[in-house]
Amino acid sequence: MNRILGTFAAAVLFAASAAFAAAPGKVTIPAPAAGKQGAVNFDHAGKTHAAQKCTACHADDKGGKIAGLDMKKGHETCQKCHNETAKADATKAALKACTNCHAKKG
Repeated sequence: MNRILGTFAAAVLFAASAAFAAAPGKVTIPAPAAGKQGAVNFDHAGKTHAAQKCTACHADDKGGKIAGLDMKKGHETCQKCHNETAKADATKAALKACTNCHAKKG
């Protein structure tokens, strides 16, 4: 009986740790030194972003680097979604403003 309970407890802990690992919280994306804008403080658990699948931005459900988020190339992934959302809903026009995501450089 103890073995069964121990196995069950281990399975529950493993599943819980996997669930927490799959749901990242806040991250800071540093700004390039030569850029005009500051870092981006991004919250994966924010109201709008939490509703998205990981693959809306990342290559797979495991996360990792986002294609197009190279500051030399620009940040097409974020801009594309923000611009499309703002175009579809005029009340969300602020999504297109750089300062909506970027902090001012100090």
